[in-house]
Amino acid sequence: MKIAGYKIKALFIKDIKNLFRNPNVAFMLLLPIAFAFLYTHIMEMPDEAGMYVFNLCTILNMGVVPISIVAMSIAEEKEKNTLRTLMLSNVSAVEFMTAKLVLGIVMFLGVNVLVYFICGVDIALFPWTMFVIFVTSLSALMFGAVIGLISKDQMATGYYSTPVMLLFMAPIFGMMSESISKVTQFIPTQSMMWLQSIESAGDLMTGKGLFSIAVIAAWMIISLVVFKFVYKKNSLDN
Repeated sequence: MKIAGYKIKALFIKDIKNLFRNPNVAFMLLLPIAFAFLYTHIMEMPDEAGMYVFNLCTILNMGVVPISIVAMSIAEEKEKNTLRTLMLSNVSAVEFMTAKLVLGIVMFLGVNVLVYFICGVDIALFPWTMFVIFVTSLSALMFGAVIGLISKDQMATGYYSTPVMLLFMAPIFGMMSESISKVTQFIPTQSMMWLQSIESAGDLMTGKGLFSIAVIAAWMIISLVVFKFVYKKNSLDN
């Protein structure tokens, strides 16, 4: 168990170094932060709009980090043939995938914490908000891993990830149209925003609260099933 932990840590550090050598990754990570700063400091949005801006940036971040960057990271290993070298170095598939998913979680939550404080959202809401965002991001991470597995190179990840990114980002348009929101209510990022807005634990047991939990749970199950199927069919080094 200790040895596996050391391997995952080493892979995580390696991935961090490799990703930050890629200017596209740095740009994608800075994009939600830049939007948050633009809307709250340059455009001088009212204080009560802080959570609204935060949600916009969170959904943007959800489409960028767990889906696109995780997929790129996996595809890069395949493209450069470093994946086979890792396997020959006694790195298991579980250790490899764990390091990639941890990388995605750390980067995603790191950006979201910065955006949270830039938007000036009430600090009392921080623990619950971050918990809901973390749970919602798990399905996005799994889909990002799926895209990485089916992509032959980094270029292909852009082709596969775009529809998934747009799907997770669809609630942005649902904020602007009630008719669109009737469709986006079945997307986990919409449920994420609903759960963030609850005022007490009792609200979780209401129809809207239970529906939101069910949607997020359903997407987690679907993403896990899809990942297992794709992994079994393609493996890592296909």
